[in-house]
Amino acid sequence: MSYSPVVDIVSKYSLDQEDLKSRYKNIVGFFFVSSYTKVGIQDLKQKLITTTLQEKYIGEKIPEAWLNFEKSVREKSKKEPIINKDKAKQLAEKNGIYDEQEFGQVVKFLNDLGSLQYFENQSLRNKIVINPQWIVDAFAKIVSIKETCIQDGKFTHDKIVEIWKEYDKNLHEWMLKLTEEFDLTFPISEKNMSIVPCLLPDAEPKFDWPEIDPKYPVKIKQFKVNYRFDYLPIGLFNRIQVRLFQYGDNSIIWKKGSLLKKNSHLALLNQTKNSLSIEVKVLGVKPENIVLVIHEAIETLINDSFNGLKYDFSFPCPDCVESQSSDPHLFSSTLLKRASEMKAPFLQCAKGFHVVSIEELMAIMPVDDSNNLDLNLEYSIRDLRNLKDNFKYDIMFWFCGQDTDLDPDKSISPLNVIKAIESQGYKIWFSKTPSHEKLDKITSVIKQSKLVIFGVSDNFASDSRSVQIFELSKNLIKKTYLLIEFGLLGARSWLQNPLFASACADFRVIMQDPKRYATKIADTFESIEKIVQVDPQKKEEKHPDVFVSYCWANSHEAIKKGSKGTKKSLGALDPRILVKFFADNGINAWLDVDNLDSTTQMFGEITKGMNLAKVIVACVSDEYVESQNCKLEFRFAHISLKLPIIKAVVGLGNEWRKNEIAFLGSNYPEVNFQYELKESLSTLLKHVKIELSKINEKKIDKKFEKSISIDESNNYAYQELYELTQRKFLRQLIQFSEKNPTIRSYPRLFFLDLVDQKRFEKFKYKRNANEKNEKNENEEEENEERRSSSELEFSEPKNFVICIRPMCEHEECWHFSNFLVLYPKILTPNCTYLLRMMTILRNGSYSNEFGILFTEQGKKLFDEIKEKVSGDSTEISDSYSSLRNYFIDKYEEEDFYFVEQNSNENFFSLNKCELKNGKILWLCPEHAEKSGGKIISDQKSSLQNQFEQEKSKLILELDQVEIDIF
Repeated sequence: MSYSPVVDIVSKYSLDQEDLKSRYKNIVGFFFVSSYTKVGIQDLKQKLITTTLQEKYIGEKIPEAWLNFEKSVREKSKKEPIINKDKAKQLAEKNGIYDEQEFGQVVKFLNDLGSLQYFENQSLRNKIVINPQWIVDAFAKIVSIKETCIQDGKFTHDKIVEIWKEYDKNLHEWMLKLTEEFDLTFPISEKNMSIVPCLLPDAEPKFDWPEIDPKYPVKIKQFKVNYRFDYLPIGLFNRIQVRLFQYGDNSIIWKKGSLLKKNSHLALLNQTKNSLSIEVKVLGVKPENIVLVIHEAIETLINDSFNGLKYDFSFPCPDCVESQSSDPHLFSSTLLKRASEMKAPFLQCAKGFHVVSIEELMAIMPVDDSNNLDLNLEYSIRDLRNLKDNFKYDIMFWFCGQDTDLDPDKSISPLNVIKAIESQGYKIWFSKTPSHEKLDKITSVIKQSKLVIFGVSDNFASDSRSVQIFELSKNLIKKTYLLIEFGLLGARSWLQNPLFASACADFRVIMQDPKRYATKIADTFESIEKIVQVDPQKKEEKHPDVFVSYCWANSHEAIKKGSKGTKKSLGALDPRILVKFFADNGINAWLDVDNLDSTTQMFGEITKGMNLAKVIVACVSDEYVESQNCKLEFRFAHISLKLPIIKAVVGLGNEWRKNEIAFLGSNYPEVNFQYELKESLSTLLKHVKIELSKINEKKIDKKFEKSISIDESNNYAYQELYELTQRKFLRQLIQFSEKNPTIRSYPRLFFLDLVDQKRFEKFKYKRNANEKNEKNENEEEENEERRSSSELEFSEPKNFVICIRPMCEHEECWHFSNFLVLYPKILTPNCTYLLRMMTILRNGSYSNEFGILFTEQGKKLFDEIKEKVSGDSTEISDSYSSLRNYFIDKYEEEDFYFVEQNSNENFFSLNKCELKNGKILWLCPEHAEKSGGKIISDQKSSLQNQFEQEKSKLILELDQVEIDIF
C-alpha cells in the first residue's frame, strides 16, 4: 500500500526538520504561513500543485463519461450540497453511465479524489454529499467554541433542531449518524443523548477506583498497559474514546479519560499530563480480554488514520499481576522483540525481581508470533476447563409445567427425563413450578450451569416465561444449550413460531414417543456427556497427586524395549519406578508410558494429566533439556500451571545446568539420583509431602462455596477468557491470510459440518439457483414447508456428508454462515488447524448448530483428526492455508451450495464489515446490522466478479454482431 506525500503545517519555532524527514519519509517540504498576513500561502499552494502532479496516477486516462459526470456533480453542487443516491444514478445515466457496478466505481473514484463524499455505512449509504465543504460547515456547528447548547460535551437529541437550525430537519438524523462516522460524536441510546469527546471538561471527575483486597475469596487482578508516543496527534485520544464507547460508563468521562465496564471488569483510559502517553488500567478476574479489546482499537485507529505514527507499548510483569500488585513492573514490546530476536530465554522484573520467560510475555502481549500459538491455546484451554469445572451445576433443565400433565400413553413427562439424568450422577437444577420462579434466581442458575436443557414443545412456545428464559440464555448469557422436544406425539407447531426460527435447525432429541423412550434417553445421555465433557460415573475417580515428567532416554525399562539412549543417559533411577514408589506411600502418581507426543497430541493426555496434578516431579537430565516435549511440559507447569516442581536429577550428565530449564527451575528443590537411590527416594518423598500439605492448606474456606459473587465472577471469567481465546486465535488467522493474499477477499474462519445426505439433496441451493424455472421454485417452496416439520428433527444421520462452512466472526458468537463446499475426505495437512478449532469450540459456549461436536459421527471425525495429527508435522499456518485454499478453489470452480435461498446475495452469506473500532470482520447480516459497521463494497451485490461480468457482456455483444451479419 502506498501513501501520499504529506505537507505538514506547524509553528516555526522548535522544529527539527531533518529529524522529522528521517522519521516520516513522505514529508516533501515545510512551509511557514500566516492566515492573517497571507505570508507563505502562495508558496504552499504552488508546492501542493507540483507535488500532486508528480503522483503516479496523474496522466492516467479517465472515461469521458466519468469526467462528464464529475462536471454535472460540480454544477449540481452549486444548488444542492447533498442528494439522494437515486438522484445521483439519474445524473450518471444522463452522462452515459447505466451499469450499477460502473456507477459504484465512478462514485468511489470521485470520493477518493474528494469531489464528493459517499459512505458505505448502512445508515448513510442512501445519500451522497456532492459539496464536501458542506460537511465541514455542518461539523463546525458541533465543535464551535462559541455559545452553544452543548454543555460539557453532551447534548440531548432534542437540541439537534437548535444546533442545525439552518439545515433541513429531514437531514438531522442522517447528519448525526455522519458525525459518528467521523468519530466526532458517539450516542448514548438509552438517554437519547450524544457525547462530543473534544468538548468534554478538562477536569477529571471524582470517582473511587477499587482497591484490591487479597483476603477476598475471588482473586481480582489489576492489569496496566502504557502506550508511549514520540508525538501524540490532537484528537487521537478522543477518537479512541469514541471507538470504545459501547463499553463506556457515561457518567465518568472527561476530555482526557474514560471509565469502561465489561462483564464486571473496570477499565480506565487516561491521557497523561505530558500528552505523550496513554495509560490503561483494568481490574477484574480476567482482565486480559478487555486489555486486548482496547489495544486493537488503538492499533487499528493508528494504522488507518495515523500511519507512520511511532509508539511503543508496555505490558505488566505477569508475576506482579498474579501477586495482585497495584503497581507492576512494565515490559516494553520493543524490549520483548529484541529479547526474542536475541533468543534470550528470560527477562527480569525490576520491581519484584521476578524472572519471567519470553514465552510467558509473548502469551500476554499482543505480539503477532505464531510460534507460541499452541502454548497460548494450551493455557487458555486449561483455564477454560478449570473454570467450567467450578460451575455449581452440571445442568439447568427448564421446561413448561403443562407438559407434565399430558396423556402418558402419548407423551413423555420432562420430570421422568430429569430423574433419569440425575440417576447418571449429574448435578441438575430444575423447578417443579417453573411459572413461579423469579427471573433473578433463574438468571443466576443459568450462569452457574455448564449446560442448559430446554424442554421445547407447543406449550413451551406459548408460555411467555419459557420463551423469555430461552432468549435470555441463548442471546444474552450465551450459554451452551440442548433441546429436548416434548409434547404429544407429532405435535410441533412450535417450529412455526418466529421466535424459534434460529433454533429450527439445531440438534435436538425428539422425546415424544413412549415406545422409543429407551433409545431417546440413551441419545440424551450421550449428548450430555459430549457437551458437559464429564463422565458422571468417573467423577469420584482419584486425580493424580504427582505428575512425573521424564525423558524416555533416561529409563532403563524403555532402553531395554528399544528406545535410544546415550552413554550418560542412565543413572541410578529409572523414572518409571516412581509411580509404584509413590503408590506404596499412599500418593497417586501418573507418567507417560505410551510415548504420547505433546507437540502433536495438542490438548492431549499429557497436559490433561498435568492439569489434574498437584505437584510435578521433573526428572531433569542432559537428554531431558534436548527434548522439545520435555521442555514444553516443564514450561507449561512453571509458566501456566504455576505448580510446585521438584527436580529429580537423573542420567549422568550435567550439561543441562547450562540450559534455560535450569534457570527456570533454579528456585525449586533438587534431589540427585545420578549415583544413589534409596536415600534420595526418601528425600524426594519428603519434598512431595511438604508441597501436598501446603496445597491442602490453601483450599478455599467452605463458607465461601455458596457465595453468589464467586459464582458470578467465575461465569464472567469464563466468558472473558473464551472471548479472549477466540480473539487471539482469529488474530493469528488474519495474519496467516494476509501472508497469502488473494485477488478477491475471502472469509478467514472455517469449520467442518456434517449434513444429512437426504437433507442435503432436498434443500441445498447451488450457485445457479437464481436460474431455476418457476416449477423448480415451487418445488423448493414445498421443501421449505416440509423443513419446518418432520425433516428437521435432526436425528443423527446414518449417511452424512462432510462440508466446510465459513463462519461469522462476531467476537462473542462464532457461528456458521449459510454457505458451504463439500469436503469428502479429511486431508491430513488440514488436521492441525481443524484440531485447534474443534478444541476451542468444544470448550466454549457453542451453538447447537455445531452438531459435529456432540454427535456420534462427530466424535468419530474428531478421533480421526486427532489420529492424523499425531503422525503429521504440518505447521498451523500451513495447515490453515491449505484448508482455506481448498475452500477458495471450490468456490472458483463454482462447486458450492447455500443452506437456504441467498436472497441478499452476499458473498458466502456474510458481509465484510469495518466495525466502529476499526476492525474488519466477516459477519452474518444480523450481526452486521447490530454492529452498525460499514459494509466493504467489494463484497456485496453480484456473485460474479468484474472480470466475469465483462466477459459475459462481451459475449452478448458478439452474439448481437453475428445476428446483424446474418
